[in-house]
Amino acid sequence: ISYIFGYKRLNNDWEGAQDHVEFGLVDLDFQKKNWPIHIAGQFLSTYSPDTPDEAGFKGDFSGTYELNLGLRKVWERPSQFHPYFGGGVSIIGASITDDLGDGCYYQEDHNSSYGFWVGTGFYWILSEKWHTGLNLQYSYAEVELLGEELNAGGLHFNLLIGWHW
Repeated sequence: ISYIFGYKRLNNDWEGAQDHVEFGLVDLDFQKKNWPIHIAGQFLSTYSPDTPDEAGFKGDFSGTYELNLGLRKVWERPSQFHPYFGGGVSIIGASITDDLGDGCYYQEDHNSSYGFWVGTGFYWILSEKWHTGLNLQYSYAEVELLGEELNAGGLHFNLLIGWHW
């Protein structure tokens, strides 16, 4: 189980709001002893204080989320360095939100779609129970916001820290 903190770069569809701060609420990596492949799952959420430079986009900030499920191959070595590669299916969503003041918000538009993810990285084993690492990942899913088709996926660069058994 890991927590993820980092950066997501969306493609040119999101011009003006391409750079997002990313938080991984959870990154699960599960394997039984005799399995050659791990089951991987993630829930990622992003935020940008900007919205895309598209006509009709009037919101004050934007965000995306991803629910990813797939397979991950981890090369467990005698060293502390364990590289991995994986991919799978995604549900990816995006939203544009207005800040109305006084703690009130209005969601201008939101949508989600099915997509995919593929990623690589490594775990650095710190102790018998703790690890850290880096994750580089790409995701893709087309969503429609205010009549515009946008790819709500993107390039993810993240630091992870977690607990293993």
